[in-house]
Amino acid sequence: MEKRNFIAVASLALVFGLLGCDENSNSANSVNGEQNGSESSNDKGGILNGNTDRSSMSICNGEKFDFVTHFCAMRNGVVERIYKKVFIKAEGYSETWMAENLNFETPEGSFCYDDDESNCAIYGRLYTWAAAVGKSEEECPYDQNCSFDSLFVWQVCNPSNPAICGIASDSDFDIQGACPDGWHLPTYFEWEKLIKAVGGEEIAGQKLKSASGWNESGNGSDAVGFSALPGGYQYVGEPSEAIGHEAAFWTTSQYVSPTGRLHSAYRISFVHNSGLTFPREDTDKLRANSVRCVQNK
Repeated sequence: MEKRNFIAVASLALVFGLLGCDENSNSANSVNGEQNGSESSNDKGGILNGNTDRSSMSICNGEKFDFVTHFCAMRNGVVERIYKKVFIKAEGYSETWMAENLNFETPEGSFCYDDDESNCAIYGRLYTWAAAVGKSEEECPYDQNCSFDSLFVWQVCNPSNPAICGIASDSDFDIQGACPDGWHLPTYFEWEKLIKAVGGEEIAGQKLKSASGWNESGNGSDAVGFSALPGGYQYVGEPSEAIGHEAAFWTTSQYVSPTGRLHSAYRISFVHNSGLTFPREDTDKLRANSVRCVQNK
């Protein structure tokens, strides 16, 4: 009888011990968040997408999110909001991009399409080039080269002299600009590498465009989860244009005209009636375009 009681007590202790271990494990995962999270592959061409495992869940300003597919944006140490992200991997390429347009109101130079906040909620804000690189129009006049500090050699691109665009490392030119902490506004070269990674200019537009939201049957396949949205554009002081028809994204790269003018910078564009990507379009810096950010390495 005494032996049977000992066995029963030992069994109960073992059960409660296992339950305690499981509870402690879940607690550790909840606290550690990203450190204990895992990434799983899905069928979107090399994209690492999220799972719903408790180990991949975290908290941002009281709201739960899956840190494999989203991130908690912070600015100067202050929590801002949750954004979608996507990790894109191909041969010789691996980068994490925002999977939605930036929606951060800068002190000047950013707008909602038609001044309608509901458009900002869907398409993000539109930014002048100065606002996108984190400067005021006074600090970064649209017709002048915009330098940042003595350690930074500003990247100026001239299609007639491609050698001028040569850089040793993309990370040497990371400019946070309007992006959250730990992220930066992409260079022209970072966009070029992304386009090449998903198949080149002929098909990148189709793969990078969102699967809904484009007018006239212009939706993409969103094959890599990038979800480029057609937020349109706006020239300062003029009406907004082309929502549903065009997605235009700023790069940090300035354009030098044949006459030496610096009033333009490069943008990357996708349009509703084509699967092409238009990567070499210089644009007046006072035109407001969308912004996507890349995670720092």
